Amino acid sequence: MKNASVVIPDFGKLKDKMESIRKEGSDNLHFISDFDRTLTYGSTPEGEKIPSLISMLRIKNCLDKEYSEEAKRLYAFYHSCEVSPELSEEEKKVIMKEWWNAHLQLFMEKGLKKDHLEEIVKDEKVRFREGADRFFENISQKKVPIIIFSASGCGEVVELFFKRRGMHYSNTHFLINRFHWNEQGRVAGVRHPIIHSFNKNEVSVKRFKGVYEAVRERKNVVLFGDSLSDAGMAEGFDYRNLLKVGFLNLEYNKAEKERYEEIYDVIMVGDVDFNTLNENILRFIL
Repeated sequence: MKNASVVIPDFGKLKDKMESIRKEGSDNLHFISDFDRTLTYGSTPEGEKIPSLISMLRIKNCLDKEYSEEAKRLYAFYHSCEVSPELSEEEKKVIMKEWWNAHLQLFMEKGLKKDHLEEIVKDEKVRFREGADRFFENISQKKVPIIIFSASGCGEVVELFFKRRGMHYSNTHFLINRFHWNEQGRVAGVRHPIIHSFNKNEVSVKRFKGVYEAVRERKNVVLFGDSLSDAGMAEGFDYRNLLKVGFLNLEYNKAEKERYEEIYDVIMVGDVDFNTLNENILRFIL
């Protein structure tokens, strides 16, 4: 991809982690990953930002004009809080929960249907990074679990996305926001807990017994994320080694790049495909 590169802030540290994970074998390993702009590309080959799955509801006019206007208003207000350096993480947790509740209420008011989710999944704008299919097939064959965390208010689309593209394996677990549906296929409520950008961590996993049992004894973790907060997805888990890969997509500036280098072991700068990871990192530990 254009302007793509890989940054390794501390090669010695990365090498030690990789060697420890490799020695203990795939039976002691699991993966954690964000979805939007992590497993998927952040931009088109021409550099146009690819919308998140939830944004596709507005772009494809799945709901009415009032929905689009209110969704934009909620984003403008709450996203500014989400990225504000003046608010603490605890304050942001409260605000993010408020945002997700407001948007989910909007879904109910505007009659979001299962058919709308299927319509989004058919769109080809959102694309897995090249080589992601090879990665998921590989860890499926080796029975290495992966947890997909998504804070999207329309999280069920994530699982549908995997199914439609033939990548829905039994070792893949989804921690996503899910709905209650009525007999007419319309949203009737939301299942708790609500996942947002500041509570995506493995503390939440313990509330999902099946998922937790799949990873509880696997103390080596490889994490994929595209935001600074994603780096905390393993928080609360008793790991031995944690290798963090950050996808620094094209919209980030130099100051943010420096912050990523403080937090992540590997930074994929630009829209790097998954083959780069497969060939330079993952093949040494799987």
